[in-house]
Amino acid sequence: MNPDGKNLVAGNLSRGILSLAGPMLASAVLQHVQSLIDLFWVGRLGSESVAGVALAALAFPLAGFLLRGLTCGMDID
Repeated sequence: MNPDGKNLVAGNLSRGILSLAGPMLASAVLQHVQSLIDLFWVGRLGSESVAGVALAALAFPLAGFLLRGLTCGMDID
């Protein structure tokens, strides 16, 4: 149960899934928008700079997935 007292797995499961998926989807979209803005500005510096931004755009989400997986695994009782 979360601190607000709402049980997200009881009742309408579709509504619970959507209430969790909405913020995650918004976060993913904003991360891609940030990468596009970075590419827009760095694109003026040359192809090597664009390649660096592209690699960083791939590396940071992978690191985030790994860290989220580790923290979720450590949280299991």
